[in-house]
Amino acid sequence: MNNDRLSNLSSLAIEKQMLSELSTDPTFIDDVIDLFAKTKNRKIDLIYKII
Repeated sequence: MNNDRLSNLSSLAIEKQMLSELSTDPTFIDDVIDLFAKTKNRKIDLIYKII
């Protein structure tokens, strides 16, 4: 495996762990939805990377 792939895999593992810790709060998902609903600009810029 090259370094980029290992770096991406480690980032995914860290983010998964952080999300599991945050989601233990029962209001976390509702807070995220409410925050998203309050924003005026709901567009998301999708960036595609060609390897």
